[in-house]
Amino acid sequence: MNIKTFSGMLLILSFCLGITSCEKSAGTMTIDNLRVEYKDDPFIDETHPRFSWILEDTQRGQIQTAYQLLVASAPELLEPGKADLWDPGKIKSDRMSQVVYEGNPLEKTTKYYWKVRSWDRDKQPSSWSTAASFETVLMGHEDWEAGWIGYDLTHLGKGRIYHLPPAPYLRKDIEIGDGIASARLYVT
Repeated sequence: MNIKTFSGMLLILSFCLGITSCEKSAGTMTIDNLRVEYKDDPFIDETHPRFSWILEDTQRGQIQTAYQLLVASAPELLEPGKADLWDPGKIKSDRMSQVVYEGNPLEKTTKYYWKVRSWDRDKQPSSWSTAASFETVLMGHEDWEAGWIGYDLTHLGKGRIYHLPPAPYLRKDIEIGDGIASARLYVT
């Protein structure tokens, strides 16, 4: 093999290696483990819930330099410019934990959807995460309409010994009509 052939092969090999390394650095970050208040798809009573996510990348030392988080009332609204509850745009931050919701007020007993994307150290955006959800429950004491049920235990507190009876088994039969797609029972 002469020196020109060897130099040509070395040049082609260097070019191929350069393309491979460029392909790896362009947006290889993925987002996983979306959580609200440290839980997957939870029921919450927070008016300003906290979001978190985990980044995965095949490159060592990769970091998040910015993120964009969307919150919407329906999955089809989870697009930049369409999110009806919160779309703060691109936020320059490495924060991936306890990102506090600062969007429109959340309603009680409502399901919400969210997703996030991140930018890596090379300023390349990741793909959007898969959509996750959270649902609000009754948000305050005034929302609870039922009366307190249970035994009157005031007579058991007399004297030196306080004796509690076993917990009561409470039930009520109800009939569900046709046409109900879903229902929630809020109990405490």
